[in-house]
Amino acid sequence: MGNEIKWLGSGRKVWEDHPELFHYTNRSGLEGILKRQTLFATHYAHLNDQEEIIGFRRALKNILVPQLQSTVEAWVREGKADAETLREAGGILRNCNIEIDTLVDILNEGLIDDGSNKGIVVPYIFSFCSHTHDSRRSQDGLLSQWRGYAKDGGFAIVFETKKLEPLLNREAEERNYFPLGWGDVIYHGDEKKLRKELGDQVNIIKDLLMRLAQARAFKTEVPVPELIETVAYAVCIALYKHIGFAEENEVRIYAYRPCDRVYKLSKAVGAVQPQAEIHKNKHGKPYIELFRNFREPLPIKRIIVGPQRNKEKVAQELRKDSRLRDIVSVSGIPYIEQSWGEDN
Repeated sequence: MGNEIKWLGSGRKVWEDHPELFHYTNRSGLEGILKRQTLFATHYAHLNDQEEIIGFRRALKNILVPQLQSTVEAWVREGKADAETLREAGGILRNCNIEIDTLVDILNEGLIDDGSNKGIVVPYIFSFCSHTHDSRRSQDGLLSQWRGYAKDGGFAIVFETKKLEPLLNREAEERNYFPLGWGDVIYHGDEKKLRKELGDQVNIIKDLLMRLAQARAFKTEVPVPELIETVAYAVCIALYKHIGFAEENEVRIYAYRPCDRVYKLSKAVGAVQPQAEIHKNKHGKPYIELFRNFREPLPIKRIIVGPQRNKEKVAQELRKDSRLRDIVSVSGIPYIEQSWGEDN
């Protein structure tokens, strides 16, 4: 796997649109990041979006069904496909949807290891929020995020985005990924941004779909996805989410770690970089550490103490650390979590 596959930087640099990125976490998360100077990327199945990784199927249908339908209709007009056979199978539209579902199943089974020993990689995700165009949120944070972390006392770690990219480059050079990258999350329904950010990848997937549909229609050999097609699909599914999460304006790092079975096979036939180790938190959620043993500090610009009863006291305690003395602030949002008891 060449470095161009393992590390997918963007032609449009992330830091150009997002000079700062916010990571919301609880006290143990803050303490872990400060102590280890690493970022904990979580196994995709343990994130808070139940459609993580699988939600891209809808977007793909919205884009590709009309194009495939037009192609099949042309085949019928040219006599290359039988209209009666298509009608008996439910019609052109139904068959186009089936073809895309078949394509996604082929790509998923060949890529994502869900424990069935069919796939080759497992996605791990580290998430940021961007508040670049909202000065109030840049100062006080996002209330929905504070609510998610308020029980234990929430914090927002603000990173200088430009300085993260060299760390990601180094991560790709020193450890084995397929692939590693980052970018803006695209939310369902925003087809303009999807085409702008992921248009090249979608076109690669579209070409594969057309070859697949043609092979199945004319009973020729079904194409096996090539490396570039698999990677294009990996990027798209990692950066696509349900519209309900749009308020977060998420930017994320995706790190596809080869499963141990594939890594052992690769190691047996040639030298490969070390694997990122899998750890589990106290709740049993798997994660990997990005930038482990780099021996250089993370580019942390600020730390915001979130809404909580003793937030000023918490901030004072943090400032006792000489590294944090001048970068700790307190959110001005007057939110306090309430307990309503068992009867309500």
